[in-house]
Amino acid sequence: MPRTADHFAELMGNTDTAGSVRRGRSGLYVLRPRTSIHDGNAFTQRPMTVRVNRSRPNSLSVTTPKASTNTEVSSPSGLENADIEQISLDDDADMEITVNDGGSFMVLLEDANMDGVKHLSDKDRRIRAIWLCVLVLFTCLALYQIHNQVMMYINTPVATNIEADYPQKINFPTVAVCNNNQYRLTFLTGGVVQNRVPKNSSVHIKDINPNSTNVFDKALLNSWDMDAVKFLRYAAHWKSRMILRCIYPNGTRCRLADFKPVWTMTGLCWAINTDPQNPVYVHGAGPSHALKLLLNVERYERVESCSPKFRTTSLPGLKILIYNQTDIPVQSQDGVNAPPGFTIDMPFRMQHRQKLPGLNCIAEDKEDGVKKAQDAKTCMIMNMLAEVERQCACSMRRAYQGDVPGALPFCNVEEYFNCVVPVFKWGYDGGFMTFDCMANCDEIDYIAWQDLNELPDHIFPKLIDHNDDEDEDDAENELDGLYADLDQGDSNDKDEHYSCEQNQLLDDTTVSRIKREAHRAYEKQSRYQEDILLRTKRLTEKMRQTSTRIQETRWGWRNDNFTGIYERLSESTTCFSNMSTTHNDVFNAINNKGAHSEKQRAKKLINLLNRDNNLDILNIADSIHTISDTKRHFGSETIEELEKTLDFVDLFVHKVYSLYDEDSYTDKLSKRLERVDKMIMLVEQYEAGRLQRKVWAEKMQARNMRHFFDEDFFDSWYNIIVRELDVILGKTINDLEEDVDLLRNISSDVGAVLLFGTAANNHTKLWNDFIEDILDCTFGEVKNWTVSMAKEFKDVMHDFQTASTNLFRKELTGYLDNFEFGPKFVKENFAQVNVFLHKMNVEHWKQESTYSIWSLFCDVGGALGLFLGASLLTIIELLYQCCRFGVANNKWWSVGAKCKENKDAEAAEKLSPIKEEDEKLNVVEEVKDASKLEFPKTDDFLMMDD
Repeated sequence: MPRTADHFAELMGNTDTAGSVRRGRSGLYVLRPRTSIHDGNAFTQRPMTVRVNRSRPNSLSVTTPKASTNTEVSSPSGLENADIEQISLDDDADMEITVNDGGSFMVLLEDANMDGVKHLSDKDRRIRAIWLCVLVLFTCLALYQIHNQVMMYINTPVATNIEADYPQKINFPTVAVCNNNQYRLTFLTGGVVQNRVPKNSSVHIKDINPNSTNVFDKALLNSWDMDAVKFLRYAAHWKSRMILRCIYPNGTRCRLADFKPVWTMTGLCWAINTDPQNPVYVHGAGPSHALKLLLNVERYERVESCSPKFRTTSLPGLKILIYNQTDIPVQSQDGVNAPPGFTIDMPFRMQHRQKLPGLNCIAEDKEDGVKKAQDAKTCMIMNMLAEVERQCACSMRRAYQGDVPGALPFCNVEEYFNCVVPVFKWGYDGGFMTFDCMANCDEIDYIAWQDLNELPDHIFPKLIDHNDDEDEDDAENELDGLYADLDQGDSNDKDEHYSCEQNQLLDDTTVSRIKREAHRAYEKQSRYQEDILLRTKRLTEKMRQTSTRIQETRWGWRNDNFTGIYERLSESTTCFSNMSTTHNDVFNAINNKGAHSEKQRAKKLINLLNRDNNLDILNIADSIHTISDTKRHFGSETIEELEKTLDFVDLFVHKVYSLYDEDSYTDKLSKRLERVDKMIMLVEQYEAGRLQRKVWAEKMQARNMRHFFDEDFFDSWYNIIVRELDVILGKTINDLEEDVDLLRNISSDVGAVLLFGTAANNHTKLWNDFIEDILDCTFGEVKNWTVSMAKEFKDVMHDFQTASTNLFRKELTGYLDNFEFGPKFVKENFAQVNVFLHKMNVEHWKQESTYSIWSLFCDVGGALGLFLGASLLTIIELLYQCCRFGVANNKWWSVGAKCKENKDAEAAEKLSPIKEEDEKLNVVEEVKDASKLEFPKTDDFLMMDD
């Protein structure tokens, strides 16, 4: 290693008598002139004394040899061609000559005392080459190792230490509640927006027709010049409606004033425990120390309409954000999902992360608020706001910084939907990655998860009894004052409920308010939500079409638009209408058969037996008065056979006669069917907007209206006509067709005797003509018309019944199910959230560098010592020597050049008087001549160290 202490001693005396800095490497020669010395015997001359100071510890001092006349002098540094830098004389007439020994690179390396460098001056070329290769190789290895260590230091390898802290109390985080739906249906369709008059109605909004009658398009057209932040604030869910109940971890009730609005890029949220100076502390973990929230998702406020601007695309539910009081949330999608219909336990654990500033994070900006784009907490938000200002020429900073005036105006509703929303969408699709925002090096992370359980069953009072309306008119005034003050009680609720006061979560006033708000939203849905609107419109249109068709086909429910079966047969078939006229005698005989006494029947049997006018039979006919008498005279089998034939013909005649008997058909309907007119009137009132949907549904669910569908509709209308078509006509004709062949095999005398009492020729002819005509008409025109008429009626009535059932029994009944406010309503709209600390500890994650600057210095010094036998101080000294002996001589180093000029001038001034003295010049010449001699060996000299 270099003798550094000696070099420091040299540097401390590196100035000449004039105070100027020496340049290069100098040798100092002290010359004394020849003098005569008397030694007692003779005078002798004293030779010169040369003292060489080469600025090195092994400098030589040469004195006069004691006994030598012809001494060979060998000097490593001769004066023959020396650059004499300075000549001076002292008081003892000693002359000092300072010679510049040069500043070669080899000398610099030698002065730095690097191992192996001295072998580069060896006389053997091979040795010099070998050592040069070794030094170059080891230098490269040292540089490579140093480069690796420097890169390791730049990359900053770190180690993370995790420590668990168990404090007595912990700062509870901020909890924000964000609804996935950001636009309330009742606000967009309410009078505030729908009745607003904009400053300029000619502004064009993208994808919106200026002449559109859609209620949501109208909302945009009416509010386009409204401040966007105010519009979003009014359209979002209010905390008074969304947050129904809140309890702090210490068991005290929260106030609505404790919830503060917090804006994110996805909408408005409501946060509690936001004051960093006065936070809420918890002294325990677990559900017993939870922040308990009962929340109303208000699913009925979702905009399910096909509106390009307001349609809700996210699932129903909430997002719960858990963050530190000093942080600012970017978007609600970073929160924990809280779906409706569950009790959600959200335990969380805290991690305090302290990272090393560098490529992955930046130090926290202590300045509060959203002000700087480079702030770790607000980088994303500020860059997004700046991007909005750049693309939209308006500002959304009002949401974060209040009414602070800026260079750009605040965005209005038209600018928000036309420009700001697409910019936000661009950011969600990957644009945020271009902002190059890093995390905070000192932050607290809250890692939460969810456990889902059932909701408690005492959120809403339970229904005990439902009071039905007796008549549809009873529902007329039930919902008067629907849009009155929400603080009023629900005086029109006729249903009976039960609730336990000890565990009832919501008071009666809150329950009544929620019901009215839900009623208003459901009414808006039925009016403006396309699927409900179109479905209801189609059902009412189907109802109207079927009722019109019934009236057009004269199957109506009123006597003035109803035509009975007999009248229809008379109008459509000529033979049917003329049958009673053409065969008047037969019809009169059928109608006037008189009493069916046993004597008359016995007489008819005798007439059938006496077809040939047998005198024997005629003689005994007067003595036969009963059927028994006929059996006694003519035999039981014969009489029984005739009775069967006679009964068959009689039955056949009565069947066929019933088809043409006007008394067999209904010509008037019950007045109770006029209730159908009331149903159609209610449909028209609803379509005209004069009737609320709930009122309409309740009217249709009145007891009398339900009785009509269940009984009157069938018993007083449908079944009557179907019976006449299917039974009186259809079944009778089918029975006659089955018996007609048997009838044709029976003698016509039986029919004549049956109708007229005798088998006279004229009676027989009347019978034959009647049977032929009535059978042809019945099995022909009447049968065909009956089939078509039955099909027509059934099709019409089936369509009407289907339309009325779908509209009144399904659609409106299902709509009324929303107002039962039972388990279905609770499951769709409510969620209970419990946020608590999982364990009473805080994890501290602290990063520390595993490779410090001192480690780097040690490794660099080790590489230098291993490969070059040097140290960091060697490198520093080498650099210093380069600057001292080399750089100062460069022409671009002005200071060095100026110093040289000054020294040259001083040397010239000191040299001029010497030249005037010949003796001094001769001495110089002698010195130079002596330099050509070889120095004696070192042992012959007196060695002195300066």
